[in-house]
Amino acid sequence: MILLVAMNDILFSAAIFDYDGTLTERSYSSVPPLELRKILQELSGKIPMAICSARTFPQVLEKLAVLLGDRYLELRKYWTLFVENGGAGYFYNASDNESDNESAFTEFYRAQWPEKLFSRKKFDQLVNNFFMHKVDYISVNQSCYIFRPL
Repeated sequence: MILLVAMNDILFSAAIFDYDGTLTERSYSSVPPLELRKILQELSGKIPMAICSARTFPQVLEKLAVLLGDRYLELRKYWTLFVENGGAGYFYNASDNESDNESAFTEFYRAQWPEKLFSRKKFDQLVNNFFMHKVDYISVNQSCYIFRPL
């Protein structure tokens, strides 16, 4: 998907993709097709690029590495990551020779749990009791819950 955004009378283009089920098949371990990976690598650096995912930050970094292949260290700086269903965002903020994956990205926002509205601890208990036998996967992230139904 290519989005065109006007800001201060300047037109910007950006490509923003969901990973699972959009760039890949629905399978948890799917890899985007080689042709698609080549196209996304070619676009990197030409326009801002982003991945959106329900996955956590470390998981999305792994997927970005798969997407960019042997050009990962060169191209990762052109990507922004939106993780936990939009619960947090990360941008590249390191020198080109920094090799540590996670520290190369900086969290620029995180949705906070609305503790004043309802207790996270109580919600955890409700979720576990209600969904225990109705889902095959529950991911409790910092800012959201991810459920995969049976």
